[in-house]
Amino acid sequence: MYLAQQTGGTGIVANMNNGNYPNLFFNNQEVGNLVPGDPITLDGTTMDESELTIASDPALTADEHLLANPPNKLGSNNNLNKVFSFSSLTPQEQDLLMKYGKVFYYEVRISVNATGAPLGTHYVQYRNETLETGNGYYEEIPGYTSIIPNGIVPTSKVYYYYNPAVANDTQWGTPGNPYPTGPGQPGYTCNSREVVIDKVFSERVNFPGYGGQPWEMYVIIPIGSYLWQTSGPMLVVRPQ
Repeated sequence: MYLAQQTGGTGIVANMNNGNYPNLFFNNQEVGNLVPGDPITLDGTTMDESELTIASDPALTADEHLLANPPNKLGSNNNLNKVFSFSSLTPQEQDLLMKYGKVFYYEVRISVNATGAPLGTHYVQYRNETLETGNGYYEEIPGYTSIIPNGIVPTSKVYYYYNPAVANDTQWGTPGNPYPTGPGQPGYTCNSREVVIDKVFSERVNFPGYGGQPWEMYVIIPIGSYLWQTSGPMLVVRPQ
């Protein structure tokens, strides 16, 4: 795995072929091997058990892209010390995902808290509109496929984003100002060779819920006060 040094990266950050990454480097693919995280359970009995934020505090660590250590959590709603974890992976794989991993889709299992009776398992995936419409700068990685855990659906294609009109591999903001401080400034760019996959699941699911009450489940990425710089993924499960 390589981060371009000319854009602030550190060069080689992981040798995927040294035997320490058997799951992430499956089939000799450096990218595209999705792995399941450990379950995160909310029982709905209290507000803390009904709403959860998982985010790292940048003042405490700059490494945790996927929060894995509870002491580094950010915000009052990051309750109960629930974090991302991948106990089935090697320590090296867990560390790499903590620093550079991301969520592609959610598997949500719903049950009646009092009895444990299952109400269904559903899958939702964040929509990538530019990939769907073909309006973005996405290049397919030839020969690569995305392996969906548990064989739920067939494999999907793997792409990376690249805009040849923007200098260097990855650029945040304008040259000489790599960290914009506010929205609405002219010339801002966000260009990355970030890996994405085909659409596998819908971003929204409707289901009967409990006692005949219709429910809905969906994923969105709300825009924060600094637009894309402070946006983040959100999963919602609620009665209609």
